[in-house]
Amino acid sequence: MNNQPTTTAPTPLLRCDLCSLTLSDSNTLESHFMGKNHQTAVQSVDRRARQEGKAVCLKRLGELKLPELHSYMSTFGTVVNMEVKKHKEIPGRLHQVIMEFENEEVVCVILSKDIREHQMNVPGSDPPRFQAIQIYERKFKDRARSPSPLMCNGVSHDQVRHRLALLGDCEEQLEELVNLTHLNKEDVQQRLDICKNIEETFCGSQYNGCTVYPFGSSINGLGFPGCDLDIYLELGPPMEISSNPASLLNIPPVTLTEQQMVRAALKLLKEIPQCARLDTILSARVPILKFVHRPSGIHCDVSFKNRASVRNTEFIRFCTETDTRVRPLMVAVRYLARHYGLAGGGGGLKMSNYALTMMVIVYLQQLE
Repeated sequence: MNNQPTTTAPTPLLRCDLCSLTLSDSNTLESHFMGKNHQTAVQSVDRRARQEGKAVCLKRLGELKLPELHSYMSTFGTVVNMEVKKHKEIPGRLHQVIMEFENEEVVCVILSKDIREHQMNVPGSDPPRFQAIQIYERKFKDRARSPSPLMCNGVSHDQVRHRLALLGDCEEQLEELVNLTHLNKEDVQQRLDICKNIEETFCGSQYNGCTVYPFGSSINGLGFPGCDLDIYLELGPPMEISSNPASLLNIPPVTLTEQQMVRAALKLLKEIPQCARLDTILSARVPILKFVHRPSGIHCDVSFKNRASVRNTEFIRFCTETDTRVRPLMVAVRYLARHYGLAGGGGGLKMSNYALTMMVIVYLQQLE
């Protein structure tokens, strides 16, 4: 008996949130979700974070094809992603399909039905045959959490206040503030080594033209102990592999979007044991990849937009080295703004350190 809903279902929305695509028709659906690009994207995301509670696993699919499965499951809710596993012993057949939905309510409805009620008409069968598919909750095995990275030591305000209280001269206090809050040569070199390690890893993969540039406070001479490391990663096009090198001349250069760069970098950074707590922020104006350097505890932000941030860092460093009075002034202004919650990371109404530094530079450029 076929217990599939008899009401006419609306045309299902053909989309893939993972690849940010809306598919034109059911013909492209199967080619996309079983294609190499989608499979690569699946491997580069945190599946548990995306799918737990929002996905089901379909098995015993028989001769059913992906478009029919997508159409049936869309009667319960909008399907936003699918993971396909082919049958190893029977070519052309599906072993299992993971269906991911927009919200958990859809999954609750699907799982509330008796498993025998999910029967689908096998296309092209004469007389009509029905395939009883099995649908289970998408579950994940609990894995032991990796050791937490070390804490990156900073400087406490109580320590700064105590040391400055011992000095009566304003210039001496300013000099002491700079000495207490600056990154020493070992700190800077450690951050450069992190970038070098990332570049070597990427150059050893298909991105052999990759270049890594540190920027921001770690490099411009205004960084405090424990500050984040900002990294610009110039990924470059992936290296094409071909048995006929002459054919590469006819291949147009591959241009990756920022989101694709983030996913590609995430996959490679997972191979570096020193990189922990990897996380992607794809919805930001400038998509970034965040991780913690396990040995030092330094928090790192990797961006892919352009090299303007690198040039800005060079300009600020040039300003601090032009006159010996510039850097102490900038350090004092940035320290006070950070202490009173007016500038620094965290978003909200805070001003960025870069904007604050540029305000100081503009002030010093005034002749009157």
